[in-house]
Amino acid sequence: MSSTNRAFRMKQVQSPRLFSDQPLKTLPDERTTTVFNQSRKMESLSSYDNALENRLYYIEQLAESLKPSTSIEQTRILNSLQEIAKTLKSISKTEIELNQKNKQLDHVTMESVMQKQTIQKLKDQQNHYKMDNEGYLKQLTLSQQDQHKLCRDLLQQKKLVEEQYKKIKFLEKRIEMMLEKNLYSHSEELRNTLSELIRDNEQLKRDLVKKEKENERLKDLNSKLLQQNNRLTKKLDSLKTKKVGVKDIVTENQQIINYAFNPNSLPSNLEFRLNDLDNDDCDFLLDLIEHGPEVFTNQVVTLDSTQQKKDLINLVASQFISARDFSEKINQIMNEFITMISYKNIQDFQIHVSKAFRPIFGTEIVHLWIIDGMTCRAQTYDCNGVQHVALLTDGIFSQLVFEDYGIRSPSKKQELLYITENNEVFGKNFLLLPIMGNSSKPCGILEIQNIQENLFLDSQYYGLLINMLSKSVVQSILDFEALVKELNYRDLFYRCFNRLIQCKDREHFCSALQESAMQIFQIAQTKLLFIENNQFWISGRTYQLQAGCAYQIYLKGKSQIFTQITRQDHFDENTDISSILPVFFAPIYLNDKVAAILQFILKKKQMIDKHPFGNQANIGFRLDTIDQDAQKFYEIVQNAFQIVFK
Repeated sequence: MSSTNRAFRMKQVQSPRLFSDQPLKTLPDERTTTVFNQSRKMESLSSYDNALENRLYYIEQLAESLKPSTSIEQTRILNSLQEIAKTLKSISKTEIELNQKNKQLDHVTMESVMQKQTIQKLKDQQNHYKMDNEGYLKQLTLSQQDQHKLCRDLLQQKKLVEEQYKKIKFLEKRIEMMLEKNLYSHSEELRNTLSELIRDNEQLKRDLVKKEKENERLKDLNSKLLQQNNRLTKKLDSLKTKKVGVKDIVTENQQIINYAFNPNSLPSNLEFRLNDLDNDDCDFLLDLIEHGPEVFTNQVVTLDSTQQKKDLINLVASQFISARDFSEKINQIMNEFITMISYKNIQDFQIHVSKAFRPIFGTEIVHLWIIDGMTCRAQTYDCNGVQHVALLTDGIFSQLVFEDYGIRSPSKKQELLYITENNEVFGKNFLLLPIMGNSSKPCGILEIQNIQENLFLDSQYYGLLINMLSKSVVQSILDFEALVKELNYRDLFYRCFNRLIQCKDREHFCSALQESAMQIFQIAQTKLLFIENNQFWISGRTYQLQAGCAYQIYLKGKSQIFTQITRQDHFDENTDISSILPVFFAPIYLNDKVAAILQFILKKKQMIDKHPFGNQANIGFRLDTIDQDAQKFYEIVQNAFQIVFK
């Protein structure tokens, strides 16, 4: 029984030893192989772990079966088995750690492969940009060569034109000389020679016209090449400064600087509408404009990528729709101004602006402010005819008027626009455009609020167009009002003449003269000295004829203006007007003799009062015509005097 158990136990001991005698196989290093090889390696590692666990289990079972026995040999075997079990445990732990390390190594290997692929892609992009850079350099060199060639041709054409001019001048001088001389004896020869010269002259003139047309054509071609050269230079600069894998970052302030217009003029072209596009899309559209649709079609057809074809077609279609909306709104603006140009009242014009242009900007606030420089205020009327008054003491309006800010860009935060007598008015995403008059300061402000940010460029152009047209309409209305006031002012002279010729005696005539001078010159100091029996007569009193500056006018028989009459040596307060203002003296003739002396004060009241914010028409004298108006008043009094006292 013991021998049988011993044999069985030996078999059990030998069975795991058979497993232990097999050499431990490690998997080959397949870190750079495919995913399929890696999965096979993981399966072999898992099967190896299972084998170790089975061996350890058999050894533990064998050790448990040997524990009841106490023989020395069995004890040694048991110790050996325990040591083998410990060794297998450590081998299993080490193998697990090795598996983890292998997994980490595989992950690092995969990342390395991906980095190599990324580096290769970046290198391919860099090579592509280098090729584009070389192509643009070649195009730039060719365009510069063409430009130099055109400049040389232009200089040659100028030299030829100068030579043709010299020849024409020389021939014209020869013709003049021949025409001046009396050469009847050689009339036939001269006639033939003259005919030949005239034909040559006409031919030279025709050649000159052709050269001038050719010169204009070369200038236009040179201008186009310059534009193309500038575009290629910009492309080259962008390629030089562009970094692979890094997007261009443009700040909001830079966008504002690039997109700001001059408030006094429209831009020369509409290329600003391409500024929101990417550089590649912008360059593509410029190439499409330059080369035409046929080149675009060929380029799209030759593309391999379907997505690129879709992108290019979407780009052109979106630009077409945007251009259509843009042109329709401009057409709408022009139609509105065809209606508003007939306005003769600024209030009606302001109401129409507030009502008609709201759909164009997609907002409810569009106001046209007119600045009153005398009160330092701005006033407008909304679409319902309600008046709004802004004080130009604080806010963006004040900065626009006094500091000449020009066009204001949109702001996402609330800003103080202006203040009224009761509250403060704030706004955001607004556009303010100054309406410039004849002075250096604006005479009005176009206000547009709550503009959509994606349409700000187009809205800025619409506002600029409305601003320029509003300037013309406002100026037309002001000119019309000034003309009406000027005509009313002239009508004062005619009414003065009618009033004077209806007088019947001296006192009535002096009273009518005083009233007319008050209406025309806004001042009541007027004198009319009648000359009777070698004496001055006025208001029933008589004075010596030799008294005052009036006697000097009587002697000279001509009109004169005294700027400081009280300092004159001949001044007499009884016969002369006393004033610090200029005084106009003029003799009144009757039957070729001086019958009276007219005196009145010249008040320098301007027809146009200039102030820091614009122009405002008022009735009164204009500085440039003060002498003319005084002379006109004198002639009216002279004619009326002759009619009444003849």
